[in-house]
Amino acid sequence: MLGLLINAAVLGLIIAVIEQDEFPGWFNAGVCGFLASAATVGTALGLTNGVDQVDPSGALMILGVSTAVGAVVGAIAVWLVCDVQPKNAMIIASIFVAYKVALSIVCHYAM
Repeated sequence: MLGLLINAAVLGLIIAVIEQDEFPGWFNAGVCGFLASAATVGTALGLTNGVDQVDPSGALMILGVSTAVGAVVGAIAVWLVCDVQPKNAMIIASIFVAYKVALSIVCHYAM
């Protein structure tokens, strides 16, 4: 639950800065953050089984594909829920997914 609030805060901040407008609201930002994060994780989990059989060292491919899917789903969510232009929605979602990947890498090496 705390992660969802943090995701909503970060995504809402990114939307506010890019759109030069006010915070879009906790519900809107939370829905968009949840969809982008769920698509990234769901794609990574779905690809893990198939790629391990073909290429055991396919970790970077899984990261790349799941990141791209998360960015596209996040952009569609931001575009529809927060009423943002499609170009800006893709920029916002890409920044958010890059933040999530960087946070994951930092947490992985911190442990």
